[in-house]
Amino acid sequence: TIVETFTVSPETDFQAAGRVGGPIAPASMVYRLTNVESEENSALEWHAASDQPWVRINGGASATGVLADGASGDVTVSIDAATVPALSPGQSDATFEATLTFDSVSDGETVTRRVYVTRVIPKLDIDEVTVPATARQPNGPAYTFHLGRFDVTNAEFVTFLNDAMAHP
Repeated sequence: TIVETFTVSPETDFQAAGRVGGPIAPASMVYRLTNVESEENSALEWHAASDQPWVRINGGASATGVLADGASGDVTVSIDAATVPALSPGQSDATFEATLTFDSVSDGETVTRRVYVTRVIPKLDIDEVTVPATARQPNGPAYTFHLGRFDVTNAEFVTFLNDAMAHP
């Protein structure tokens, strides 16, 4: 017979996404640990860790704590965007995953959750518009404008400029 000593809620995995060089959202997720040990006055010593360095638990690489009988406590899991792996050359997006473990130190029970981070390179959408000469300059030539709108970070713009200079 397996006796559950603690629960972790929600029972969902942590899923986040963001542009390369930009923020990741959501930046964190809170899991609630609850001591459901059936023995009265039985404290639960717990440990939480991840198998990837870009996952932070209560701000560190791992966390520990003690929950009194029937007590609950929150554990904040966050993603260090600066240390999520880079995309391979030619990739426009990639999903990275980690395993998060919550362990009962006293009896060895383990609860796992997955952490998924999807990184994407923003795509530039361009619309070509021809503006009649009379609209811009009387008796002048027609102009062709390439119009597009996209949000980029400074780091993304610098990468774009360096690439444009390297490949004229």
